[in-house]
Amino acid sequence: SSTQDYGASIDVTGASLLAFRDDRGSGEQITAQRISPKGALLWGDGVVLTATSEFVASPRIAGVSDGGAVVAWSQGSTVRLAKLSAAGEVQWERTVTGPGGNGVTVADLQASDAPGATGEVVLSMVRFGGFTTPRHLYAQKFDVDGEPLWGADPLTIFDAGSLQFGNFPPFVADGEGGAVLAWYSSSPSLQSFVQRVFADGSLLFGADGQAVAEVAGQIRTAPSATIDRSTGDIYCFWTEANSTQSQFGVRGQR
Repeated sequence: SSTQDYGASIDVTGASLLAFRDDRGSGEQITAQRISPKGALLWGDGVVLTATSEFVASPRIAGVSDGGAVVAWSQGSTVRLAKLSAAGEVQWERTVTGPGGNGVTVADLQASDAPGATGEVVLSMVRFGGFTTPRHLYAQKFDVDGEPLWGADPLTIFDAGSLQFGNFPPFVADGEGGAVLAWYSSSPSLQSFVQRVFADGSLLFGADGQAVAEVAGQIRTAPSATIDRSTGDIYCFWTEANSTQSQFGVRGQR
């Protein structure tokens, strides 16, 4: 029927991983599936991870270094996570709220690809609330047992203003157990920022990240960032417009 959101990944064997909103049973639930390189459904009809009447959305899945997979999704005003073995057995489940009990929703989920990683994942989240609730950006890293590594509360990436409504920025793993994030805000008015979180949860650019450019009067949205893993240099490109949004271009920064 109506599949609204889904997440996709690859596991260590080359099998495909999917997580999706599933309305084949009672209500809308979150289901995960593993598919062999030849197209066989390895988890039958899929592993149904929820049995709830709460709103569920934004499922993401990551194949992790120990051969399993971690799924994250939004449920009510929380984020839920579940770890699955290669056989589709649930190994642990977690519920996450934002700092101070703020409601949160999933932005992105990536496996740690650091040398020697053993099943860790990094999760990014956006503060959830009413239409006028400021949208803040958070991140958390979980170990192979689902224990948080960046503090009891998720790490605050940006709370000096608000993300644009409807902006759920993706990020990239940095190859060392951390992440590089890029986002744009509605306050300060339509500006783009980057941040690198190291494996230990420390921040390269300090609180609220680094603005990609300081020229006044311009609008910068939809940033996309990556990292040169050999040097640590971060590259970010974004859409730039003049203040009246009558001229548009693409700019970048190293």
